[in-house]
Amino acid sequence: MRRYISLLLFIGFAWGQIFTTLIESSSSQFSTYKINPNSLDMEIILPSSGFSDLNEDGSKFLLIDSDSILIYDSGSTNHLHISGKNARFTNNQNLIVYSRYSQIFKYDLIDSIETLIVDYASHLGYFMLSSDKDEILYTKIQYEWGGLDSLDFILQNIETGDSISTTRVPDGHSFHWGEDDYLYYAHEGLFKVNLHNNQEPPIQLINLTEDSSEVGIVSMSGSFSDKIITWLWFGDGADRIVQLWIFDLTTYELSYLDEVPFPYLPVGQAWSPDNSKIAIGYMYAYGMPYHGYLEIYDLETLEQTQIDGYEFPMGSSKLVWLNDSELQVTNYREQLPNNYYIENAFPNPFNPNTTIKYYIPRKAYVKITIYDMIGNVIKNLVNENQIYGYKSVQWNATNNQGQPVSAGVYLYSIEAGDFRQTKKMILLK
Repeated sequence: MRRYISLLLFIGFAWGQIFTTLIESSSSQFSTYKINPNSLDMEIILPSSGFSDLNEDGSKFLLIDSDSILIYDSGSTNHLHISGKNARFTNNQNLIVYSRYSQIFKYDLIDSIETLIVDYASHLGYFMLSSDKDEILYTKIQYEWGGLDSLDFILQNIETGDSISTTRVPDGHSFHWGEDDYLYYAHEGLFKVNLHNNQEPPIQLINLTEDSSEVGIVSMSGSFSDKIITWLWFGDGADRIVQLWIFDLTTYELSYLDEVPFPYLPVGQAWSPDNSKIAIGYMYAYGMPYHGYLEIYDLETLEQTQIDGYEFPMGSSKLVWLNDSELQVTNYREQLPNNYYIENAFPNPFNPNTTIKYYIPRKAYVKITIYDMIGNVIKNLVNENQIYGYKSVQWNATNNQGQPVSAGVYLYSIEAGDFRQTKKMILLK
């Protein structure tokens, strides 16, 4: 069952609320959702958007539309006119951090100023945020004898840009920054290392058995917990078995949770505030990777509930379980404009890609077309029926035959219902 959020003051229940991106199976449309883990009611925060983060009381969201970062506040969505991924709120609620390619930036929401804080971070600008949201942890790959050997984890203050420490660990595939300021990493077992004391040797927490070939940590992007989900891999290919285990960060105890059905792998975890339930997102991971599903585990009743009719996006989709607090959410439909509009292309001038954002207040047949200055059709970008909402489309400076076009001034036009509008943009070479 799906409904749109009403204008109300919502008091969180003991089980909290889950926020994530899901893809509706029937329409293949992805949207940011709020999920009641008890009733499984689905509430759309904003359609055609990817969830990235929310502030502590859940009144503001950071969303991703293509590569553009949006902020949703009290029912109003604002395009920040910056591009990037992994956008996160910091301890200063007017300052966000995000990555773009292999760089990391901070952005002042009041002054609209973007500042580069990390010139190069490996894994396409991968970073983690500390529990107090004052520091980031990013990686730089270290090579030896022509191959990947290890990773340097660099701890940096967001406000000052000062590097605090550097910790080198063997190359691994999964990590977790604990609230205790230890880095937990998987490499032929599970280890932890002190980020503030390089002289303290790594501590091994899980040894691989003769039967298990790999161990990993399921990604956690929301609230910190004293427990994490790890997985153990047995066998190979279609015969593999992947088991989920709960690892207690305080007692180092392992407890069995479940066996993952082939061919899926867990890619995201979020714990309820009282640690009685876990939400786990899975991706299809055999042959060509694809979207998976979202499942909620009740540790008290041992029940498992899959969110039917929706797919969990593969890759790095965020999964957050908000703790019990008052949550103000405004119906985005009550705040949407009543008229069609199309924004200025961004960037403009551009080379070779630009994004055109537009809004349609009701279902309509939409055409967006690129023309040259004498009126010749260059590219038909959109030509289909679309439901209401915020939309975006990219143009990569090619024509309908897929050939690059020359530099110059181009027109882009939208036709939807009785609405017509044309704007200019400049392609540089």
